[in-house]
Amino acid sequence: MPRRVGEHLSFIHKLGGLILTHFADLTPHTYSHVSDTDAVQNVGWLSGSEPFETGATSDAFRDVLATLVARPVILHRGFHTCDLGCDDLPFGNGQIRVLGPDGIWYSAPTLVHHYVVCHNYRPPDAFVSAVRNGIAVTVEPERIPFWPH
Repeated sequence: MPRRVGEHLSFIHKLGGLILTHFADLTPHTYSHVSDTDAVQNVGWLSGSEPFETGATSDAFRDVLATLVARPVILHRGFHTCDLGCDDLPFGNGQIRVLGPDGIWYSAPTLVHHYVVCHNYRPPDAFVSAVRNGIAVTVEPERIPFWPH
C-alpha cells in the first residue's frame, strides 16, 4: 500500500470514517435494513481492492446523478470515503435509490457520482437506464433533469 494511502486511512480513522463497504454490482442489497433486500440491488459500492467496470458516460447522465446524490434517501451516522487514490479525499454518508423500468430498485452510495466522474466507473446499463428514465425516490420528478428520450 502506498504511504500516501496509508496516511489517508489513518486520517480517516481519526475522523471516525470508514472505507466504503464493497458489494458487487447487481447483487442483493443487504447494507440497509429498511427495505425488502430481494427487490433492491447494489450499484457502485466500490473498493480499491476489487476491480470495477470503467467506460464513458454522458454529461447528461452525470448531471442527473449529481442531482440524485445531492438528496440521498437514506443517511448514515458516519461517513464513507473513497479509497481509490484521490487527492481530495471525498466522503459520503448516504444512499440513493433509483427505480428501473423493470421494477427493480437500485441502491447506490452517494459516492457513486464521484466514482463515475473521477474514476471513470461505468455503472451497469440497467442502472444507467433507470437514472435516464428518471424514476427515483430522492427528488420530485419535476426536479430531475431528464435525458431526452
